[in-house]
Amino acid sequence: MNRFIKLFISLLSVMLMTICFGESTIASANSKVQDGVPTVLQGKYWTVTIRGSKSSQPIHEYFYATKDGFVAKHTKDGNFTAKWMIYRRMEDNDYILNGSDTKDLSMAYWIFIEPNKNWTKIRIGYAHLPINQSLKHYPSYYCRSTATRVSKVTAILH
Repeated sequence: MNRFIKLFISLLSVMLMTICFGESTIASANSKVQDGVPTVLQGKYWTVTIRGSKSSQPIHEYFYATKDGFVAKHTKDGNFTAKWMIYRRMEDNDYILNGSDTKDLSMAYWIFIEPNKNWTKIRIGYAHLPINQSLKHYPSYYCRSTATRVSKVTAILH
C-alpha cells in the first residue's frame, strides 16, 4: 500500500508540473497567425543553385515575396505563385507561410523559411498540398535548400 501511495503521489506531481509549466510556455509564445506576407520578407530575392552532374549545367531556382503573395520560378514543380497569404513567426525567427495556389484553389502552398542573422542566406522549402490536408513532417524537414540573396533584376528576369 505504501508503494502504491508513493507511485500515485509521484504521478500526480508529474501531471501537476506538466500542467503548470505547459500553460506558462503556451501563454508566453508570441507566434500568432497573421494575414499577408511579413514585411521583413517583402522586397527580398533569393536564388538556390542546384548542382547537377559534371556534364549538366547547374539549375537556379528563384524565390521572392510581394506584398500579397510569394513567387517561385524554375522549381521542380515549375513556376508558381501563392496568394492570399497567412504566416506565423516562430520563436526562433523561422517563418511558416501558407497561401492558396493561384492555378488551383483547392491546393495550398506551405513555405518554410529559416534565415541567418542578417538575412544574406536562408534555408527554404515548400510543400504543395490540398487545402484540407495537414503537413506530415516538421518544418525543418522541408527546409532542404540554402538560398542566397540576389538582386531584384536577376530574380525577375530569369
